[in-house]
Amino acid sequence: MRNNAGKAWLLLIICGICLGCDDGTYVAEKMYWHAARHEQEMVKRYPQGLPKDKLDEIILRYREIALKAPFWKGAIHVYFKLAHLYESNKNFTAAEKAYEQVCKDFPFEVEYCANALRMIAINYEEQNEWGKAEKIYDRIHREYSYSLVGLMVPIYVAQRYNAMGKAELSSRKMNEALEFYSATIQSDISQDVTIEAIELIAQCFAGLGREQEGVAFFEKLAQENEGKVTELRSLYKLAQLYYRKKDEFSRGKFEHYIALISRKFPDDANAQKLIDSFRKSGK
Repeated sequence: MRNNAGKAWLLLIICGICLGCDDGTYVAEKMYWHAARHEQEMVKRYPQGLPKDKLDEIILRYREIALKAPFWKGAIHVYFKLAHLYESNKNFTAAEKAYEQVCKDFPFEVEYCANALRMIAINYEEQNEWGKAEKIYDRIHREYSYSLVGLMVPIYVAQRYNAMGKAELSSRKMNEALEFYSATIQSDISQDVTIEAIELIAQCFAGLGREQEGVAFFEKLAQENEGKVTELRSLYKLAQLYYRKKDEFSRGKFEHYIALISRKFPDDANAQKLIDSFRKSGK
């Protein structure tokens, strides 16, 4: 009887310890709150810019959080905050390490990882190191293809080459982007990815000066995906292409596609929003 009572007490103690244990979230959140408040106070005190010692002090507070709670989900924001602070101090090497830590500790947070890598690439661009930046963009495209940033990468790289005056390379990259976005639609990854890919395809055709080819592409895409969001978005892009032109023929085509959207998607709230977007712009 005494043994059973002892076991019961031991079980209660263990349960109490387990229930009372904190996973570190509360402590980490409290530390983050204090660090952010301290940063705000320093910014107010030094409106012309933080002295190096004050900036180092702020960085130290955020680093302490990252060290004590590296796998707290909010640590993602700590690493981004640290990276921004390092950037303000022109310490791009330390900033890159902070961004890389996001990908290392939170590999399944795809959008955060892609954005972290994008910031590394932007820093390289600002330092006029396009070769290194392009390698990072290639990595984003390879590892996070269907994130929002990953989808933007192919057309962005093509546009950057165009801005550099490398028309032939830009055209090749734009065609590669067009192929990628077309394949993405066929893969049917998700509705959001499909919608973004359709928008980017339209930009590719415009960038290549092949808008009429784009019309044929979207007409075919609409026919092959009747009743789906792909058809709705394709009809919208067709209406948008003709909307930009002012001649009577284009006006007629624009009205035709708007009528098609209304007839085929009468109860679709998104379809109505797309139609309303033209009215708001004054057509």
